[in-house]
Amino acid sequence: MDTEKLLELCNRLVADMFMAERCLNCEKILSEKILSEEKMIHSAFFELARQSFLYTGTIILCKAFEEESTHNRPFSIMQILQWTRNTVKLSQKERAQLEKLENEYQNNVAIEKLKTQRDKFYAHNDKIDPDDLVNTCCLLRNEKLSLIHFALKVLSFVTCLCKQEPVFCYRDRDESTKRLQLILDDLEQYHNVILPWIWQKRIEEQTNND
Repeated sequence: MDTEKLLELCNRLVADMFMAERCLNCEKILSEKILSEEKMIHSAFFELARQSFLYTGTIILCKAFEEESTHNRPFSIMQILQWTRNTVKLSQKERAQLEKLENEYQNNVAIEKLKTQRDKFYAHNDKIDPDDLVNTCCLLRNEKLSLIHFALKVLSFVTCLCKQEPVFCYRDRDESTKRLQLILDDLEQYHNVILPWIWQKRIEEQTNND
């Protein structure tokens, strides 16, 4: 392992974290509409989409916080921390910062909840029912977002070490939720404007034929 490879793995995990965040943001939009009993066009499709976003976002986090190397996931946040300790020449201050992040990882309650949810639910089910998920292990959306933010903090720190830069912060422009909202708005417009117009035309045609 060298710093270039370590930096490459950091960038790949960062991309995963932003993807998880996008999925959770889209799931939130659909959940708010469904829970408010707002009438949605193609509601069955969007319920399926909601479950898919929730599943995908959570599974990405499960893999990122996997502590043992597997053939499916050869690196994780914990391994990044371990490789940093063994790869990068650290000052006393940097070593103390690294230890602080490792302690934060070990004492993170949300990570333990994520592991429980993975072992008791995701490891044995191909499809997800949000109600069953809550009953199995209540890992709140805010806790998942906190894991994403913690992961980005770790990856930013390691990136600074690899690049020998004092400050580095990953940023992402999440356009996915905006696109999803545009789709929902377009369907609502179709329902409120275009669809009634079509039915009115059909009624007029039927009247003329009679």
